[in-house]
Amino acid sequence: MKKINVSEIQEGDVFSEMSHYTFVGKNKDGFDFEHHGSNSKVTLTQQYVENLLQSANLYETEITVGKEDKVWTAKQIEKALQKGDVESGEVREGDIRVAGIRSIWENIHSKQVFTVCFQKADTKLSSKAYQEALSQQRKLFVEAIDKTRRAKKGVSAKAEELLKEIQENPILPTSPGDDRVLYGYKLQFDSRDGRYDCMDMAINQPRPVNINTIKWLIFDGVMYTVK
Repeated sequence: MKKINVSEIQEGDVFSEMSHYTFVGKNKDGFDFEHHGSNSKVTLTQQYVENLLQSANLYETEITVGKEDKVWTAKQIEKALQKGDVESGEVREGDIRVAGIRSIWENIHSKQVFTVCFQKADTKLSSKAYQEALSQQRKLFVEAIDKTRRAKKGVSAKAEELLKEIQENPILPTSPGDDRVLYGYKLQFDSRDGRYDCMDMAINQPRPVNINTIKWLIFDGVMYTVK
């Protein structure tokens, strides 16, 4: 990064800054950070930190949201008008009443930092592991039926119960992905498949975030929990 010759600065000159930092400690002059991009240590004053930095993980407000937006219905508008919660003409049927996590995420149009928890992509089981899981399921089924028969209880009823459980919880050829927490910022602002490239500041490498599996998000002082 080219250094500025401060002796050449004149009144009215325009500057910009887009930096990302990781806090490493305090000293007598201020707060020490690792400056991402240059990989150098910088010291910032308390005034600079308070007035100009945004945090990825500190928040003051917690909000529970859904995956999709909740919109105003005519009945809800009527009730809100009666209670005085809204004024006439303030909202219309179909307007967003509570933004869902999809809209909240898509409306991040800058490289401001955030913390997001999402589920990684499912991993495909090997053919051997899948067959072993099926074999274990069959073994447990047979053992349960034998135990019921020896106890001289209703075998048909037990078989129906077990089959229902298998139907509702089938063995899949994939293993659910683990939860991952990413501290970083967006590199990609539009997506067709719901996957967005983001910078993972813990490892300084791009990572994809799937908007469809976000569990919670901290952005601009608010923690959004998806229910």
